[in-house]
Amino acid sequence: MRKRRLIDAHNVMHKIGAIASRLPENHSDAYSHFVTIVSQICLHDGIGATLVFDGPKTDLNRSGGNITIQFSHPHSADDRIRSTIRQKGARGKWIVITDDQEILDDCRFAGVATQRSSEFIRLMQADQGKHRTENLAHDPGENPEAKVNAAEVDEMLRLFNEGRDEA
Repeated sequence: MRKRRLIDAHNVMHKIGAIASRLPENHSDAYSHFVTIVSQICLHDGIGATLVFDGPKTDLNRSGGNITIQFSHPHSADDRIRSTIRQKGARGKWIVITDDQEILDDCRFAGVATQRSSEFIRLMQADQGKHRTENLAHDPGENPEAKVNAAEVDEMLRLFNEGRDEA
């Protein structure tokens, strides 16, 4: 069985400046945009994802890809993720993506694979490359309204390159 990503959505979204800056003004738009980007990556690499958002359910524009969306209300996303990794078979099923140290520690204890948010973002860029990023703006999957703008791509590239300098 191929592992799926279990993404601490807010944790990752706050690492992408162009998306994080949208959150205070229009969180539904920011969520939808994030879902679109992750969907494209899942379509490209064939690894599905479950995105766990904090708070109550929000209507999202969904795009293709092997994506499941969960909203944590009335609990926190951290609680939802912890509950998921404690389930039987979680060790072989999930790769948890977060920078939350407590969740990373819980995953290590449960034997569940992890990936830091910054590394996931770097892999997003590596998978897409410049050509793939250009195609995102023209081929948004099943959602013809979804768009990736140049500022967001530039911000993601800046983050990816910043991470490489640290390694």
